[in-house]
Amino acid sequence: MADIIMHPGANLPCVNQDAAPVRAPAPWGRQAADLLIRLIDLLLTWQQRASERRSLLEVDERMLRDMGLSRADLDRETRKPFWRA
Repeated sequence: MADIIMHPGANLPCVNQDAAPVRAPAPWGRQAADLLIRLIDLLLTWQQRASERRSLLEVDERMLRDMGLSRADLDRETRKPFWRA
């Protein structure tokens, strides 16, 4: 990468062209890493969704009233597959 230095006699930065260039990472490597991160995030989201829906099955009538939900709302939510929001 080029070094930023102050131009002599002026308060303006300039680029030192003698500095070694920095190579950008291979685009496929960064894309693969981004894809892996998105995949892991998706799997964790699905796991959390499934866990929350299992927990909803244990909610009693009083808690349903507190949440403003009906038993039908609860049944509809818990029947969804984990990949659906």
